[in-house]
Amino acid sequence: MSETERFLERPCTATTSESAREAAQRMRDTHVGSLVVVDGDDRPLGVVTDRDIALHVLPTGLDGARCSVGDCMSGPAITLNSNASLCEASRLMRTSGVRRLPIIDGEGKLVGIVTADDLVAMIARQVQQLPAAVFRGFENELVGEPPGSVVFGRE
Repeated sequence: MSETERFLERPCTATTSESAREAAQRMRDTHVGSLVVVDGDDRPLGVVTDRDIALHVLPTGLDGARCSVGDCMSGPAITLNSNASLCEASRLMRTSGVRRLPIIDGEGKLVGIVTADDLVAMIARQVQQLPAAVFRGFENELVGEPPGSVVFGRE
């Protein structure tokens, strides 16, 4: 599965009327730190994180079973179109001050999610590949081969 296909996997979701306790249990059971809050048409309304729930419920002494996701979530959702680039995702996160972007299709329906951690991991992989790419570029200059014709790992 490619990285872009992974971003288009269906993320875990919640509704505004569901309890904070149910949302927290789902996060625990699925090993995620956030849920995309959607409406009845599967359009993102916001995001609720484990931190949102902890900061909204615990200090106020509210009962997590009686507090709704709608009370805890951050919204409105800042979304990314499914045809956007990762550079656009990075810029939107930076300018909006968010760490998670629900990905939507042309009809505004949820199709995936990209997180700041995803972007950092992708950049780290690209940086790791940089020395080999530079070496291949020098090798191309030395032997006069067009770029892209050198096979990685050639002796």
